[in-house]
Amino acid sequence: MRRILLALAIALTVIALPGVTFAISDEETVRLLKRDADQGNANAQGRLGYFYETGRGGLAKDDREAARLYRLAADQGNASARNNLGGLYRDGRGGLTKDDREALRLFKLAADQGNAYGQLNLGLFNRDGRGGLSKDDREAARLFKLAADQAQADARVNLGYFYETGHGGLAKDDREAARLFKLAADQGNAGARVNLGYFCEKGRGDIAQDDREAARLLKLAADQGNANARTALNQITLQPSQEVSAASNAHLKQEVVEPSSAPTANLPSVPERRVALVIGNSAYQTVSGLPNTTNDARAIAEVLKADGFSSVRMILDMTRASMIASLNDFQREAHTSDWAVVYYAGHGLEVSGANYLVPIDAKLGDDRDIQDEAVSVDRILSAVENAKKLRLVMLDACRDNPFLKRMHRSIATRSISRGLAAIEPVGATLIVFAAKDGETAEDGTGGHSPFAASLIKRLQQPTIEINKLFRLVTSDVLKATGNQQRPFVYGSLPGEEDYYFRLR
Repeated sequence: MRRILLALAIALTVIALPGVTFAISDEETVRLLKRDADQGNANAQGRLGYFYETGRGGLAKDDREAARLYRLAADQGNASARNNLGGLYRDGRGGLTKDDREALRLFKLAADQGNAYGQLNLGLFNRDGRGGLSKDDREAARLFKLAADQAQADARVNLGYFYETGHGGLAKDDREAARLFKLAADQGNAGARVNLGYFCEKGRGDIAQDDREAARLLKLAADQGNANARTALNQITLQPSQEVSAASNAHLKQEVVEPSSAPTANLPSVPERRVALVIGNSAYQTVSGLPNTTNDARAIAEVLKADGFSSVRMILDMTRASMIASLNDFQREAHTSDWAVVYYAGHGLEVSGANYLVPIDAKLGDDRDIQDEAVSVDRILSAVENAKKLRLVMLDACRDNPFLKRMHRSIATRSISRGLAAIEPVGATLIVFAAKDGETAEDGTGGHSPFAASLIKRLQQPTIEINKLFRLVTSDVLKATGNQQRPFVYGSLPGEEDYYFRLR
């Protein structure tokens, strides 16, 4: 979930005097903020930084100037500025190097001051195990509750999801989840509208089953650009018996579901719950690091969020223990999902026909260490195996592997490959390698590997059925690498249904 900027400004700033109320435009607000910011007023500096970051009030968007102003205000103890500066550090914007630890420090300062957005962001860092924190759903739940009690909409959505799934030490409670989703939906939160629409469609949380209300909520979210809502709208069919008179229900005119421009044949008949786990390992402790893997993971996670996934967990620079713990948590979540997707960027290798992903604390001095120090791809497959409709694993893990040169072979005939071995999954499962079995993939000289760069591009394009999407990725990577790297897809999907990441 992207950082939610503090709503420090609205379209017009309203000034009230006894018996008189009038409005000041954003442009005039900026003029006044500049005056006060130049005099060292921390609140004005923080608000002006927000205007620069969002390009409001006639200002050109300027993250660097926003960062400068946020820092001035943060140094004076302004909680909102601390939160927003933390977001720039987390995203690597405003001329700042990405730094989760500094982002964490700033979010914690803001949260300790009672800032709801700081509490939300600190909760997300605890949930995802970022900034050097161990993953802690209980602390995340506590922080989400603090922010939700201040009516922070995204915190309400996250807390509602914890109640729905029983995370964070909370007992499963669909009624409380529905209450929180409704509060956030009433605030205009698109994700809450999708979740509440799902509850209406299913009749959960003591909400009467109501396809019409589900469609209304999904349309509101779709109009806000939520891709998951757009997908779900194409999956709800209102029965004739549910139609009502326009004359007696004029207020329902805005509830009509607009037809999608995307293909509608072979789409599922009910809204889907899609979850993803994104892993990026870069900071290897005993071999040189990989420069692009965490960039790849962050970008893929953002695209999947934008595609409307119900949950996207991102974990970076994982030890073996933390990878296994994260897979265990994700497996529980995937168990109730329709789609379960895993993306991994980092080192991987094949030993005697079995594929392994390499955590950052692996030493791998001997081929017998592989079982104890790496994570089998079979473990990844078991994490997604209970998803109802689609299991997808994408492995950008075929890079030329420095562990191979140091690994002692305990048995002379045991094979150790620089790439990954072919695999034949069963059921509605696809495994996508960044390079064909036995071959290696490039890490990339730009900001992303060739495979990740193509995925980022293609996952954002609507109306591409999944089989064609990966054919396009293959074409992109071949072109980018001069035909030296060919991604490969193993497995197949049933023919009764089409699969789209994004419909509009």
